[in-house]
Amino acid sequence: MPTFHPALSLLRFGRGVPGGREPGPSRSPVSARLVLFFMMGAGVPACGPSERQTETAEADGARPPFYTTLSRLPVDFATAGTVAGSGWAGAWMEGGTLTIEGRFEGLISRVTEAHVHRARPGLRGPSIAPLEVAPDSGGTSGTFRGTLGLDPELEAALGAGELYVQIHSSTNPDGAVRGWLFPGQ
Repeated sequence: MPTFHPALSLLRFGRGVPGGREPGPSRSPVSARLVLFFMMGAGVPACGPSERQTETAEADGARPPFYTTLSRLPVDFATAGTVAGSGWAGAWMEGGTLTIEGRFEGLISRVTEAHVHRARPGLRGPSIAPLEVAPDSGGTSGTFRGTLGLDPELEAALGAGELYVQIHSSTNPDGAVRGWLFPGQ
């Protein structure tokens, strides 16, 4: 099972956490925009580590400079009904090595693998590094972790938001959930 950075261990799915879900009816796109608007107006970050998580990470000597929320992104119209799930990932760079770790949940079928891919946001790209997956019982949720050596070209791609994490499942071998790594708040 992957070992996680202390700052990421504070993240849990649920109320107020990026990618979290609360029981009850889902919010409409309009109400979700209103919630986001009010969160931004109140100074609450819409995504990324909380102030407490950032303080914990800084006290430990490393701040997670890159973060993403994993969400469903069907590859095509045919797979739209078979894709579900959510999650998050945080990433740190130290000495030319990027460490990525996170959690996913709610897949429709068992996880098969996870990778780091390269492409501009919203586009599909090639896999550039595998991630170690530790599924929970049932295999539709779990954790992942991995490292990736960054040459100057990949470091520039990371800074431009062109690296993303993708979780693959048995019914969605081309990817069930994914999220692009962007600078954290």
